[in-house]
Amino acid sequence: MKKLYVVLLTISFWIISLTGFSQISQGGLPKSFQYGQFQTSQVPVEIMPSVDVRRLLAEDSVNDKYKDIPWRFGENIPVSFDLKNSGRWDVLPNGDRIW
Repeated sequence: MKKLYVVLLTISFWIISLTGFSQISQGGLPKSFQYGQFQTSQVPVEIMPSVDVRRLLAEDSVNDKYKDIPWRFGENIPVSFDLKNSGRWDVLPNGDRIW
């Protein structure tokens, strides 16, 4: 009898998880795709400083010995980009803006 409860409980959690992680599709395209006037070649590009890969690998080889330290998955590069000092604003025919 206990095994039946475990099976029913497992099936219940499985069914709930199928409906709990779904996403409602709104359809349509992003505004930037609907207007052909926007070209990505006109978007400003920022070049980040190069990363010293050898230094990072040397640090990782030391840190890999300690299992309580999380693995590195990226390098922090301080930047100060925001909507005012980077990118490009385009005004749509109806007055809306796209960054």
